[in-house]
Formats: sequence, C-alpha cells, structure tokens
Amino acid sequence: MTAEDRLNKLATDPRLRQVGWDGYRARPLGDAAIEAAMRFLRYPTAVVPTMCGGVQLEWHSKDVTMELTFDSDGTPLSLVGWARTDDGGLGKDLTVD
Repeated sequence: MTAEDRLNKLATDPRLRQVGWDGYRARPLGDAAIEAAMRFLRYPTAVVPTMCGGVQLEWHSKDVTMELTFDSDGTPLSLVGWARTDDGGLGKDLTVD
C-alpha cells in the first residue's frame, strides 16, 4: 500500500472525523491536512543532485522550507527545515538527522 493509499484510507474513515477518535480528546482529522500531505508526497518543489552523488528533494512554501537528502547508496542523510519569521528571516531550524 502506498502512502497515498494510506492517506486516502485515513480521509475516508468516519471515526477520524469525530472529536475523541483516539479515545481521549483528539481533534477530528482535517481535510486541509490530508490535502497538504498529498501535495507533499506528490510534488516536491525541486529535485536536485548533490555533490556526494545523492539526491535532494526540496519543498518550499510561503512559510517553510524542507529538504530531504539521500546519499549515493540510497541512505537518508538528513531532513532539515526552516520556518520563516514575521520579519521574513529564517527562524528556528527544524532538523532531524
């Protein structure tokens, strides 16, 4: 099952559209979240080669930039992101290595 298939399954599960679907107080699954996740999976803004023989996928939006880099052997190297601040600068790095 692909990630898109799993997202479609989540989107059509009526239990996830109710408050408390997790047995506690979870908020209902939002259509905007599903749509954003689908766009993220389908359309990286850029796909570029890296100097180490790998590939970098980039996603750019109005407020956030994210990059996922794979080494030449296919090993994920890094996932980094930056959030824009109100003054247009880059805010806190959002890094997972």
